[in-house]
Amino acid sequence: MPRGGRRCRGQSPRAGLGRARQGGERRRAGRSRRGSRVRRQPARGARLHPHRRHDRDLRLDAGDGTEAALLPHDVRGPDAACGARVRDAGSGQAGGDRGYRPRARGRATAPPRRTPAAARGAGARERARRAGPAARLRRGRHRSRVSRGLCLLLLVCAAGGCRSDAVSAAPQVRVGEEWLVGRFGATHPGVASFLGVPFAEAPVGELRWQAPQPLRAPQGRRAATEFAAACYQDDYNIDWYRKVGAAFGVESSRFRNPPFSENCLYLNIWTPAIGADAKLPVMAWIHGGANRSGWSFESNYLGENLAARGNVVVVSIAYRHGVFGFFGHPELEGASNFGLLDQIAALRWVQSHIGTFGGDPANVTLFGESAGAANIGYLMASPAAEGLFRRAISQSGGYQMLERRSPAELEALGESLAAAVPERRDLAHLRRLNSMTILAAANSALKDHDWGPAVDGVVVVSPVSAQEPLRVTPVDLLIGTNRDEWYMYVDDDPAARDAAIDAMPADSRPALRTLADSEVSVRKGHDRAVTFANMVCAGYLMAGAVRHAGGRAFVYRFDRVRPGPGGERLLAYHGAEIPYVFDTHDNWLATDEVDRRLTETLIGYWSNFARTGDPNGDGLPAWPQYVAADARLMALGDTVASQPAPDHALCLEQADTLYGAAP
Repeated sequence: MPRGGRRCRGQSPRAGLGRARQGGERRRAGRSRRGSRVRRQPARGARLHPHRRHDRDLRLDAGDGTEAALLPHDVRGPDAACGARVRDAGSGQAGGDRGYRPRARGRATAPPRRTPAAARGAGARERARRAGPAARLRRGRHRSRVSRGLCLLLLVCAAGGCRSDAVSAAPQVRVGEEWLVGRFGATHPGVASFLGVPFAEAPVGELRWQAPQPLRAPQGRRAATEFAAACYQDDYNIDWYRKVGAAFGVESSRFRNPPFSENCLYLNIWTPAIGADAKLPVMAWIHGGANRSGWSFESNYLGENLAARGNVVVVSIAYRHGVFGFFGHPELEGASNFGLLDQIAALRWVQSHIGTFGGDPANVTLFGESAGAANIGYLMASPAAEGLFRRAISQSGGYQMLERRSPAELEALGESLAAAVPERRDLAHLRRLNSMTILAAANSALKDHDWGPAVDGVVVVSPVSAQEPLRVTPVDLLIGTNRDEWYMYVDDDPAARDAAIDAMPADSRPALRTLADSEVSVRKGHDRAVTFANMVCAGYLMAGAVRHAGGRAFVYRFDRVRPGPGGERLLAYHGAEIPYVFDTHDNWLATDEVDRRLTETLIGYWSNFARTGDPNGDGLPAWPQYVAADARLMALGDTVASQPAPDHALCLEQADTLYGAAP
């Protein structure tokens, strides 16, 4: 399937305050820590060891008779400013980062533990004494420079350079025995982000091609301020970016892959309210990329704006894909759906811990696009995922209904891969090979393979069958496609169009040819026929299955074409709706008032649905539920309105031949 994802901007978060600013905060609090010595801080982004003492873990006078812990500068957010205090993650009250209670004193004091000098012992003091006057002179000059810096900082603050309402300390939550230290948003300071949060053990070594293993209970403090590496992959996703960028006149060199690793089972969280009492709706994102590429932190997937404007907790999930996520081998005895198992493990983590971040584990909505949406379709029908989510949003998915992979097929693929690597073919040998060797062998031996789940009797219980109706769990569903999904991948080539139609089930080909011939051009006819067979009709059937199971279903079509030549080249292309859902329009995408208004509309619909199971709300055009007898969808474009669902009757007529499933 087409589609990678969005470009990763890749820049590291700013480190926040340095020593001079922290010193300025102590001066501003009215107490000088003159003479105290501070040890060198850990490297930026480094994990703070739970048993080591970090001298910046001081207490800061908050100006109201209480004190709060001041976190190390390497985990402070970019919005840190003078004189603000840490707030306890659970209650919102002033408190220490290690559970210290606020104390009603007006001076800066260290927490009740040994000072760094005491920890080093008398021997260190004796060495300092022996260093002689030259060392003392150097220390004096250093203090003089710091003092001048502090004076300048205080002058800047006095002149209005520091906001009195800014949050200078990093948000933090406790997960088990570990404290996660995040950062506040640059655009929305009220949104806290926790990035690169592990939800399973690293699937490396003997854990390669195994179900994700529960995370061993970590302790101490983790800096959750930077994204983890993306899962190993080829260039499929970044090539998608370059193709879209080229249509809008952007150089391909602008798009680069992030770092890759097999140690990639992490998630990212954005929340507007920390604490178990908030109970906000949770929206868990599963990215696209044809189940062979993509990553959870592509620039259009960043959740800060959606969390702030939708008042929801946003979670983005990483999972293994390609040869690492959907691989079979005779020695695996049918196990293959490791990417889906990763998603299930992440959702179990959400059930256990999202309440601490302000989310409601009883109100989780999955949303995803392309392969991510197709995977949601598998999870909706999987007993292994039952109870882990309440609602689902499927953006340009549905094509999973065409899949018929079996474990035997994947095992044959595994043998082909083993034949392409040096020396032995057994599973133990394959697990010892490095990631690049495995990926290179897959790109050579399985270059044209369409990666994805297979029927394993556990996660994917059975294929879609003409003998049984499509079975899903009773969840609410919002599902739809973009008007021109395949347009960017095809051209005015009649032979290519005919070949695509000939690849469909034989009994459906006449109807698809009629559909293609009804369009104004070969290219548009090719796009319409393939979009209908892969996504549009499957979406109608999924909506009907949800209704049959007792859930509510809402169908949409995204029609918006970007202004300018780039939009004319791609129309309403595959993935075009994502920046509107997250409010993450790239600066190279032409964006006008229509786009901004449509962004408000989509965020309203999507967040309302996550909250209640119904997208409707104040100020939004009425969106009717899907009913097969009078099928309507919501057209989301220059205007937003309900209209009859196109090609719905054709879908009901062709369902058996296309998918082997009764509507």
